[in-house]
Amino acid sequence: LEKYPDTDSVISLGGRGWSFISKAWTDSGRSLGDLKYATFDVDENVMDLVASGDIIMGNDQQPYMQGYMAVLMLGIYHMSGNSLMDYVIKSGPMKRDSPRTSDECSQVYWTTLVEGSLTDPIVGTAFLPSFDPALTYGFPVCEREGTCDGTGSYFNTTTATCMPCPAGTYANSSMVACEECPAGFSTGGNGGSSECYACGKGLFSSAQGAAACEYCPVGTFTATEGLSECESCRSPFSTAAIARQTPDDCMCPEGLYGVNGNYTELGSSCAPCPEGLLCPFGSHEDYGTRPVAALQFPDVQVGYMTLQGRHLEPYRCLTEAWCPGGELETCAPFRDSSKVACGTCLEGYFLSDDGCTPCENTISVGLVLTICVCVALVIGTTLLANMGSHLRGQSNLIIVIMASLIFTNLQALSVFDNFSFEWFEPVKTMLEKVGEISLNVQLVRGACILKLDSVAQFLLLQLAIPICLPACTIVVMAKKFNPIERFRLQNTDVATEVTTAVGSLMGMFFIPVLMSCLSPFVCYSHPGTAGSSVRAAPEILCGWEGQHLQMGITAIVSLLVVPLPFFANACNVTYQYSKSMALEARRDVLLKYRFLFFRFQPHAYYYGLLLVVRSLLICLVPVVIRDDAGMQIFVVGVVVICFAELQIYLQPWRAPICNGVDALLGLFLL
Repeated sequence: LEKYPDTDSVISLGGRGWSFISKAWTDSGRSLGDLKYATFDVDENVMDLVASGDIIMGNDQQPYMQGYMAVLMLGIYHMSGNSLMDYVIKSGPMKRDSPRTSDECSQVYWTTLVEGSLTDPIVGTAFLPSFDPALTYGFPVCEREGTCDGTGSYFNTTTATCMPCPAGTYANSSMVACEECPAGFSTGGNGGSSECYACGKGLFSSAQGAAACEYCPVGTFTATEGLSECESCRSPFSTAAIARQTPDDCMCPEGLYGVNGNYTELGSSCAPCPEGLLCPFGSHEDYGTRPVAALQFPDVQVGYMTLQGRHLEPYRCLTEAWCPGGELETCAPFRDSSKVACGTCLEGYFLSDDGCTPCENTISVGLVLTICVCVALVIGTTLLANMGSHLRGQSNLIIVIMASLIFTNLQALSVFDNFSFEWFEPVKTMLEKVGEISLNVQLVRGACILKLDSVAQFLLLQLAIPICLPACTIVVMAKKFNPIERFRLQNTDVATEVTTAVGSLMGMFFIPVLMSCLSPFVCYSHPGTAGSSVRAAPEILCGWEGQHLQMGITAIVSLLVVPLPFFANACNVTYQYSKSMALEARRDVLLKYRFLFFRFQPHAYYYGLLLVVRSLLICLVPVVIRDDAGMQIFVVGVVVICFAELQIYLQPWRAPICNGVDALLGLFLL
């Protein structure tokens, strides 16, 4: 009472609470006339206090009859079907009517109702003061006969008692009978009501006599009180839950997002969630500018990203590891979120197997190692390709053929990494490792040491093979002064040996060189209208504009300078093979292009050209067929099968064991 000085009502348990409650009330300086007191458990003292008006209510019920006996009888009926009684047990409570004295009220007995007449009492004398009439439905009351002094009740002539109005009906002081609540109103689930209450916002009652209002279902709302039906959100808008109260609660459902303003604005609607985005309920294109707090912007799926200012145009990332999804403009650590598809690392980082790695050293071990390997490869190929008769031994021939078969098929595998397909392990890792034998400027940390963007790195790659021509020429010229006899010029001129060396290098690296030239034309599509990206440089959009135009022009020039002339010469020399064999004067042509013929049986001299054609067809698949991994794999499978059957039929290799190995490698590719 000291802590809450505004207290004006007290309710307690037990009939003896009045003595110390009233003392505490007066000790706090309050008047007993201001106290509204009610208690549970009734004795004669409580009855007298009710009669005198000192307390407003005392409640007495029969818990044994209402609880234990009721459960017992229900249990027996459930188990055996036997009903112990065929009448209603009036177990209380009864209501105390203030004009009567406690003695008069105590003479009212708990009774049973059998065939409409009162019988002898079955419980005993009842002590029942005033009680909430809403909770006394169906029980006898102690009242003046024929009238009910309170509201929300009616006089039951059968039981000669006042009964509360059923839920959904009401009666006030001027009414002699209960009436149903109109539609849009209810008694709140209670009986004994003196009035009906309007259904609140988000609620409704569709019929008269509703005991309680119902919640508006999902997709509807009521913005005012007392409605008999809910207003539906126009399609396809809906609500997040039941009992919504305003039109602004109508939002786009999951899988859609709002456009042209919120629900109440003219022209507003929902659009399908773009591929690459997740649109939970309430997603909207104007997130951050709308007045409705529940609106949110679509999230980004894993494997996609968005650029600033273009949040509804997601870009598909080359691998899911680059784009974790979630918030807008999000990339994996150290990847540049300002670039399309998180396609590049941040400045000061380079792409490695572990993601974007810091550029720690000015001089890259990869750069030095790559230069050394390239120099050794040029020197070794030039020397071995021009050894002449020293390669005629069967064992040497088998080694050369085996090495070329394995190397060529591994390069064919590297093409598969350009397909629109997320390879499974361990194939994915194997393709990544095989790709390291292809021309890749990332191996030398071009972004770190050379400070080159993707276009400049692409240009550097295209210069790799043309640089081999002067390099091979230098090696051939140096052979003149070589003290080892087998590596000196063997009755051939410099041009012949240079052609042989460069042709051998092109034969070995035809697939990487061709794929490098074709890389600007290998694109993969983004969702919607976002266009497509160069697979080798996802930050560059295909479309023959800007950087892609530069790459495209460079690629065309490179194709005309390196792989296409090589392919054309191979076709011409193979076509002229029979004439060259018949004419002594043309033997120098065969000597110059012996890298095409020396590994094959005479009847299959053209098989070298067929291998080049197979490589060309495989490389063209990701260029011609985009975004259809199934068709890409099918076409490559057809190419591999056709050439494998041709190889088995021709048995072209000069070393018989190599024919079997070639067939097994073809099966491995499949």
